[in-house]
Amino acid sequence: DHAKFCIHEKILAGRKLTSSLMGSQTFLTDTPVIAYNRKFPYLGEWLNACGGKTSELKIRCLYEDWNAIMKLVEQGAGYSIIPSEISSASQEVVTREIPTAVIPGKTFSAFFHKDLKAMGTVNAMFAAF
Repeated sequence: DHAKFCIHEKILAGRKLTSSLMGSQTFLTDTPVIAYNRKFPYLGEWLNACGGKTSELKIRCLYEDWNAIMKLVEQGAGYSIIPSEISSASQEVVTREIPTAVIPGKTFSAFFHKDLKAMGTVNAMFAAF
């Protein structure tokens, strides 16, 4: 669930991508953004943590392909917050990892049949925790 903030250096216009810039509501809402579908994963959580609203974003486009989003970031179309697994081929894209403490982890639940508990299967599954 690690995410990173990605932006082309030409949009930064000589500024450094610092935590304060990444958390600036003015910067986040005034700079064009490329978002992943209408649910805004990562981006919505980051904006919420910064005290902003997705309705204030200057959304340039919505895509459902992280690689397509990265290609647009590489062209300087806007910034995006994407999963860490997606990488850029461009040296002009500036990235900075977003602290995991800011974006809360996902909660997972385990469901199992009651007979599995009697067989000890559940205890074996969660022994490492």
